[in-house]
Amino acid sequence: MVQHMITIENGRPVDKRSNRIYLFIITAVILAVLAQMFSLYTDSVLNQTTTMVRNTGSIRGNMQQTILHYTLELDASEQIHTIDTLLTELLSSLSSHRLLFTQEHHIKASNLEELWREGSSMLSSGKYSVEEIRKVTEAVNVASDSLITAIKDRVNTFRRLQLYATCLWIFTFLVLIVLLLLLRRSFITRLLDTSISDSLTGLRNRNFISEYIEDFCSRTRDQKDKPFRAFILADIDNFKRINDTYGHQKGDEILVSVAQTLRDLSRKESLLFRYGGEEFLLILRFPTLKDALLYTEAVRRSVQSHEHGGVTLTMSFGIGVCTGELDFHRVIGFADSALYAAKEAGRNCTFLKTPTTEVLSAQEAIDRSL
Repeated sequence: MVQHMITIENGRPVDKRSNRIYLFIITAVILAVLAQMFSLYTDSVLNQTTTMVRNTGSIRGNMQQTILHYTLELDASEQIHTIDTLLTELLSSLSSHRLLFTQEHHIKASNLEELWREGSSMLSSGKYSVEEIRKVTEAVNVASDSLITAIKDRVNTFRRLQLYATCLWIFTFLVLIVLLLLLRRSFITRLLDTSISDSLTGLRNRNFISEYIEDFCSRTRDQKDKPFRAFILADIDNFKRINDTYGHQKGDEILVSVAQTLRDLSRKESLLFRYGGEEFLLILRFPTLKDALLYTEAVRRSVQSHEHGGVTLTMSFGIGVCTGELDFHRVIGFADSALYAAKEAGRNCTFLKTPTTEVLSAQEAIDRSL
């Protein structure tokens, strides 16, 4: 059996499951897009940080070559120009990506620049000793190694983040596939549900009624303490007059309100249908006929005591009962005969018919202790 997927909110049917799936799909798409954007962003960052590591290594190599050239009294202007250019690019990259690099990276780059300025000034003056040259070389190596290590740590961090982003993208993509499959299933279920449900009230309609009754009998077969199966037809009294007086839109509001009232008053194991027009069918099991009559009368009075779309109305009820093998057409005929008798008796009342009795009013049936 197909489970009923439509719920009622503010008197209208709403497919909550599809709405939830739509929400999850939108969330999954947003996550996938964000993950892909972050992955592309980390690609750019990794390219930049790789370039910075390479430039820092080039700065160190050119500084060493510059010191060697000065020591051998060779021209080092090309190395000096390269170092100045690379330092400018390095400091500019660090400054333009303040969110990516910490203060530590800026300090290490500034230290390397300061060492270069001091060493360059000393070499230009020509006043230096071998020991001073050695100290400058060591300081440059330490500063550049420290900066390269710090940048590589940042690279590793972003590689991990990129891996997480990729995993998130794959996960959301798989979730999206599952959600689309669920949505497809929901559409099929909704299509079938629409074919067996009344679009106005959200109640089951007469299509597949035999399958529903078969399922009802199967679910309630073990209820030996409730041998009486009651088929209760309920009809809104003077509904045509209501439509003529208030209009068909108001009539629809009243039908929705009455359906909700009947739904609220029905029991967990019961079946409730919009049987046609302003007519509803309620199927339940009862221990005795008196219980069926008292329940139906309570429903009738409750409907009468409420306003429906701002209109007070009454309903007539006809009960058809069977205890043995179910013959739906026969028992629904009993209910229809009882409902007709209720209309003939002046409306706003309950009548009953069983296989062994004629049509009786609720009070007559109770008096006879059926």
